[in-house]
Amino acid sequence: AQRYLVQAAGLTDDRREQASLLHRAGWLAGGAADLETADRLLRESIELYRAEEETHPAAQVLSRLAFVVRWQGRFDEALAMLEEAYEVLRDDEPDEDLGLLVQRLGGAYTFAGDFERARELLERATDVGEALGEYGDRFHQLQRGGDDLIVGDRRHDSE
Repeated sequence: AQRYLVQAAGLTDDRREQASLLHRAGWLAGGAADLETADRLLRESIELYRAEEETHPAAQVLSRLAFVVRWQGRFDEALAMLEEAYEVLRDDEPDEDLGLLVQRLGGAYTFAGDFERARELLERATDVGEALGEYGDRFHQLQRGGDDLIVGDRRHDSE
């Protein structure tokens, strides 16, 4: 499917459609553990969205790129991407993407030892989860998992 999405992106002149197709292809590549391809396709998607001044979709893709970059071991770069995406999306209507972004950023702050900011974002993840109704339980679980990592202002490895 990833290959067909990339081919379809090459067949359209609509830059927004190209960006959307490359976003989906990049996310599929990441899911298949082809992190280099995922990184490249997601960056291309972001560039296209930004060229069209589509800041929100670009930030959504940036949030997913941060996940890929983190798996490549580039934690500081991933944290900066999450922060940039959050600055754009923080006031959006709650949806699953925002919930995951908030949870991932909270987790990144936990990993970095910034427990105060982590706790604030993990609480926000709970709020987003509650706003999503049926998805609320999932975000409560994510939030509790993040709280388990923060005990007495010291970092613990999850088991």
